[in-house]
Amino acid sequence: MPEYFDLYNERREPLGEIHERGKPLPDGKFHIVANILPINLDGKILITKRSPEKNFGGMWETTGGSVISGETPLEAAVRELYEETGLFAEMNDLEYRGEIVRRGKFGGNTIHLFYLFRGDFSEKDIRLQEGETCDFRLSTPAEIKAMTDSGEFISHVYNRNRAMYPRETEI
Repeated sequence: MPEYFDLYNERREPLGEIHERGKPLPDGKFHIVANILPINLDGKILITKRSPEKNFGGMWETTGGSVISGETPLEAAVRELYEETGLFAEMNDLEYRGEIVRRGKFGGNTIHLFYLFRGDFSEKDIRLQEGETCDFRLSTPAEIKAMTDSGEFISHVYNRNRAMYPRETEI
């Protein structure tokens, strides 16, 4: 079954149009992606490994995904966190950190919204979503930097995280 998302202009104003996932976005129209940085009480960041069949398959990243039609970005962040990791958060558990607008590269015209989740979780709490994620780690910022330098962690995801969560990702 196809997945649809709402279209927006660059200022995040809804255009009243929906778009099927996987089809090229029309010029000047954007979809929204919710990005979540989960950090546990030990200060470890939860990272996941993308399933091999996905773009950037076998590489490490942080949690996130498209806002589906009819959903708010905050609702999408809660849903994506639960779907990909098994971690449940209330909407007020997520701290908004900002946005980055991307034009054309890595998934079309995208408005990335960033949320921080600080939670009481450990490895035993993680439940991966088949077809999306195939492994996880609780990592320090230094470990993630080393993984990025070695090509294991997706570099553009690392760079966005450093921009949106500077205190949490400092080495």
